[in-house]
Amino acid sequence: MKNLLCALLVLGLTACLPENDQSAADAPERPLAMESTPSDSDEEVITTEHADVEEGTSATASTPAAILFPPALLYNGEPIDPLCFAVQMSGEDSPQRINLTPDSCRSDDLTDLEYFSKGPYDRAVHYQYADIEDSMGRPYMMIQYAGPALEGVSGEITHPAIDEAVPVIIRTSGGGTGQFSTLYKMQRVDEQTLAVTETIAAGDRCNSGITEAFLDADGDLNYALNLTPYTMVVLGGDEDRAFMDSVEPYDDLDDCAACCYGEAHYNEDQLGYITLNENAREMITGKEYREASLVEQTKQMCFDELIALQFQAGQTSFTPTEWETFITEVEHTCLGRQEGQE
Repeated sequence: MKNLLCALLVLGLTACLPENDQSAADAPERPLAMESTPSDSDEEVITTEHADVEEGTSATASTPAAILFPPALLYNGEPIDPLCFAVQMSGEDSPQRINLTPDSCRSDDLTDLEYFSKGPYDRAVHYQYADIEDSMGRPYMMIQYAGPALEGVSGEITHPAIDEAVPVIIRTSGGGTGQFSTLYKMQRVDEQTLAVTETIAAGDRCNSGITEAFLDADGDLNYALNLTPYTMVVLGGDEDRAFMDSVEPYDDLDDCAACCYGEAHYNEDQLGYITLNENAREMITGKEYREASLVEQTKQMCFDELIALQFQAGQTSFTPTEWETFITEVEHTCLGRQEGQE
């Protein structure tokens, strides 16, 4: 049942949540926020190797790309054009190698290009589909280097060498409600080629969408994934436990792309801690069944009640062991698990 925590991305790739134990008190410092998606209100237009567009005027846009990006993600001294990924990683037969030459990063199917950046470690492009006149929204492709945290950094940023694998997030939307994100490790093969060496995680918004990723002071990759009520329960024990066969996503517990209740935080392949997010508190407070008793409640209502009690107690961060204890209570109180039931 490990694939319960896998998310199928539009790029045709899958990834699963790893698991292990680590103290929540050891959580590394977070970098500048990289979880937001593009919007017209705060776009920061920049100049790229492959397009002549208006140059940004902020400190971020004027910082040399060779400082912000590792050598593996530069082409002719500029960040790799996100169109290289939009053009070459757009289907189920996505290549494991990306050709970085300008001719390989163009397509007549993508028109009205507009480059922008929302943070120091990302470069993105809006576009339209040539054969679709009225799309629901403007498609985009964003490449984000999951580099070192920038708070308090002065002077040179230390990046992996050009022949080392680097963490990269690809964020994309085809114009609908989906906001897909995939965390990869990529490695430069030669001057014109970037290889995908590992797919670490993938999702769509609350369904395991990537909220942040960065390299800590030890060079370890830290990242966080969104959790729904259903995936929170799955994460609270052995993913293959037989009991979970009786718990249905959507029917028993919310598992929608807009149902973000928490985050799972990882250091490399180890689960470090789980957090509840403020969105869950607001969602629960806004529901109309607050006065119902546990006996009268559905499984989701009961789950919300126990989550609300955690907020009231001031506990919003859990070690994996603490989370497993809490989810055991959820299973017995809300989901019908019997004593001794596996």
